[in-house]
Amino acid sequence: MAICAALSASGNDVLAVTAVEGCVDAERVTANVECIVENIDPKKIPRTGAAVAADHAIAVDTRFLHGDDGLGNVELKGSTFLHRVPSDKLIVDLLRKHPSEVSIICLGPLTNIARVLKLEPNVATLIDQLVIVGGSLDGIGNITPAAEFNMYFDPVSAREVFQSAITKTLIPLNLTRQVDFGFEFYNQISTASCPDFLKASIQHFFQSFRRQLGLESIQLHDAVGLVAALNPRLLSTSEFSGDVEPGGEITRGVTVFDQRPHREWQSNMSVAVEMDTQQVYEELIELICSS
Repeated sequence: MAICAALSASGNDVLAVTAVEGCVDAERVTANVECIVENIDPKKIPRTGAAVAADHAIAVDTRFLHGDDGLGNVELKGSTFLHRVPSDKLIVDLLRKHPSEVSIICLGPLTNIARVLKLEPNVATLIDQLVIVGGSLDGIGNITPAAEFNMYFDPVSAREVFQSAITKTLIPLNLTRQVDFGFEFYNQISTASCPDFLKASIQHFFQSFRRQLGLESIQLHDAVGLVAALNPRLLSTSEFSGDVEPGGEITRGVTVFDQRPHREWQSNMSVAVEMDTQQVYEELIELICSS
């Protein structure tokens, strides 16, 4: 949904969509990205980057929600590329070609960005801005009691990115979960002219949330974060000092912010603290229906 929304948004030039491990492995997510872009068939085809196995990730089984293929078992067909460019190399190439003009929106674990920093340490100065969808400002997670999935999956990479000199904005879980998608949303998408595979994927997601979680509505953190990132006027932000716990039996991937009255950590990011949820909902519907 986030990819569909991004490619149908006007006024934005999507240079690339880079795959990253998370709900599925590197090979599967790379094929998924390639097939999604091909099935959407946008006027301008973005480049795609191949995911590379994350060094510090642990196996997280999300098939109970996302299906075996990560897309709701839609059996999405399309050609996959024989000559793939790793995501980190593609990002570096684009930043060198368009210095200080590229914004990167991270909807998954931060593995690719951490690899970029290792591949080209000085590249941080070439990024216009980095928008990270993930983490939690209120300490409530969605994969563990206190950790959000993207941070939990590869916390070492997340910490490296948090501590980098890149100008970054965090859109945390406590905001994206405020936008709820119920049957009205399902009906709107079902009758829209958006791709059939997207409708099937959303149907699976509704069924999974009901069967596995006992919920009649779904949450779409990536899509909500994408819309908010494209429309910063819908967000209110504050400066924060943030870090990520890389280990610990019950604290892996927890985002920690120094909010003491006399904090000792230096501010290293802007964090979204308020969001116009109704407007985000409406704009997402508009983008999906026009994809």
